[in-house]
Amino acid sequence: MKVSRSYSHDDIDSAQRLHNELKAIPNIDPWFDKESLLPGMQWQPAIRKAIREARFFIVLLSSHCPNRKG
Repeated sequence: MKVSRSYSHDDIDSAQRLHNELKAIPNIDPWFDKESLLPGMQWQPAIRKAIREARFFIVLLSSHCPNRKG
């Protein structure tokens, strides 16, 4: 089962911990940009594809999210 997530890069440590925990669950195939995006890949289409193909999408919200500019 494919799982994707969205997070603020200020929360990379929490996102990495969640990714590692999801990887430990049988039949779960988590997508994580830091591991799934390879050098030279066009990241926007790759992220869109991961979201489209995911059965579940997890959003990590924290105090960093509202302060994000751009």
